[in-house]
Amino acid sequence: MAKKYRALAEHYAKAIASGSLGKGERLPSLRDIAVLHRVSISTAVEACRLLERQGYVEAKSRAGYFVIDAMPLVKRAGAAAVSDFDNANERIDPADYVGVHERISVTLARGTRRPMKVDLAGAVCAPELYPGAALRDNMLRLLRARPRVYGTHPQREGVTKLREAIARCSVSRGMHADPETILVTHGCSEALSLALMAVTSPGDVVAIESPTYFGILQIIESLGLKAIEIPTRPDTGISLDALEFAINHMGRIQAVVCMPSVQNPLGCSMPETAKTRMIELCEKHNIALIEDDTYGFFLPNPAYSRPLKAWDKKGNVIYCNSLNKSLSPGLRVGWLIGGKWHKKIEMLMYAVSRHREEMLQLVVADFMAGSAFSRHMKRMNALLKQQRTQLVEAILGHFPAGTEVTCPDAGLLLWVRLPDGKNTDILFDKALAEGIRICPGSIFSNMDKFNDCLRLSCGMPIKGRVESAIRTLGRLAREL
Repeated sequence: MAKKYRALAEHYAKAIASGSLGKGERLPSLRDIAVLHRVSISTAVEACRLLERQGYVEAKSRAGYFVIDAMPLVKRAGAAAVSDFDNANERIDPADYVGVHERISVTLARGTRRPMKVDLAGAVCAPELYPGAALRDNMLRLLRARPRVYGTHPQREGVTKLREAIARCSVSRGMHADPETILVTHGCSEALSLALMAVTSPGDVVAIESPTYFGILQIIESLGLKAIEIPTRPDTGISLDALEFAINHMGRIQAVVCMPSVQNPLGCSMPETAKTRMIELCEKHNIALIEDDTYGFFLPNPAYSRPLKAWDKKGNVIYCNSLNKSLSPGLRVGWLIGGKWHKKIEMLMYAVSRHREEMLQLVVADFMAGSAFSRHMKRMNALLKQQRTQLVEAILGHFPAGTEVTCPDAGLLLWVRLPDGKNTDILFDKALAEGIRICPGSIFSNMDKFNDCLRLSCGMPIKGRVESAIRTLGRLAREL
């Protein structure tokens, strides 16, 4: 029955994504589904329950299942069809063993040379979406209660109260983390760097998603590693067939780095079946699996989209996370769970940066200890859902016909592809001249596969200057 109910759920998920079943529409009754698809009632029930867990439908007592959100994964301006971005080459070539060049650093530096009117490049929300006042009050109260905090030695592995709070919050992601295994880091970037340092040596090959967050490319370059890019789709994430091919035919891969939940920049999340297959694949070939779960708390139903670490039984997954995007961009509080590399990473941390600043950890621990964090995320996610919808509509309304844009279920990033091979590096320059900062697709890969793409942030309310900036970007894109 397992394969049947999953295939049945996928059928209705595609119908919802394409708009064939609109928001608020009722699915056929369980009996009708069973008759129509020649399956048992129990198979129909399991399929509908899976759709509910995935956030496609909701059950109403004695009425059946109703579509929650009919927005397709990718919308195309000027056309009704749904696109899969043509899946940008499922082929792997030995020439993909490339080092990182200076393009990322140059682009980032150029983007900071002049004052910006509107920043659509940063993966950060508007200040009002963060609980800044509550965090400030926590810090003042803690300073009064512990006036000697800056005159005492901090705990080496991180404040115990924070690690316990992280462990409790991890339960909402379907994880059971021992606080003793949690190592507090300076954001997720340091966690990823430490993870790669623990499992690789200079010259080793690391498999990454394509496109991927440009910060990962910078870390790989700084450690003297080589990257092999694995095609990644905006619906199902990294291609496991392509990854398996690379493992079997392209030499030793030492580690895989991926974002299975709300990937940056695509916003996609891997199906759970793909996650278990990925874990088994890496365990079979003794490849370290490094998971970046930075956006996991943005998921509408986080318990139904568990991280890879939730399935890790052998300690082969190094789990990395932070609160930079979800709680406060300024605190830079992250953590990792090192699995079988825990002791090595702990020593690397001590060698690289010694102890972590304690007061910020105490502030975060105090906020996460109760229900304040979950209430904050619920409010933030509701606002981001509105802003994603509004930004998609603005892009489709102002960008050239044929423009494609992802419609992720969570997070604050959209991936846009311009028609006719329009170059977003040129658009980047023209936008800077107008006081608008964007992220061109070229910095999300070592290869020239995404020069017609760009990443935009929907972390700011879509009104006023932001709305005007989208109109300007649309005009500039049409003029390319």
